Amino acid sequence: SQCEQAVAAAQRSGCRRTQALVQREMAALMLGARAEMETAVEVAEEAIRLSSEIGDALGEIAARHVAASLYIQDDRLLDAMETAEAALVLARELKDRRQIKEAVDLVVQLRAGDAESALEAAQEELDLVKAGDNSDPRR
Repeated sequence: SQCEQAVAAAQRSGCRRTQALVQREMAALMLGARAEMETAVEVAEEAIRLSSEIGDALGEIAARHVAASLYIQDDRLLDAMETAEAALVLARELKDRRQIKEAVDLVVQLRAGDAESALEAAQEELDLVKAGDNSDPRR
């Protein structure tokens, strides 16, 4: 398939960042197309692994969002929550408000059945933002 060819080309390039990007984008396409779930999850998990190994925190966060969406679609809510919370930890480490907001949104979505827990997660992030240094342009 074209996806497999893209992965093979990325691997031949030797650039792990490109490999992670291709894996992440493939997983996102598979999510949108509602393709074979097991393969899509494996691709997303590989993108997380590669991004983590090369220290690409933004790539890892993006891959974790794709993986969490796949887990949700596959009714693996515990895996989705763990993945979303890991993305939130990375976003906090980067002090990137946009990434924090997206991660909080995902965590709140996953906790929607437990309104109190969802509100606590949102309030915690709001408190962290208020207490943080606002000089970072990504915030």
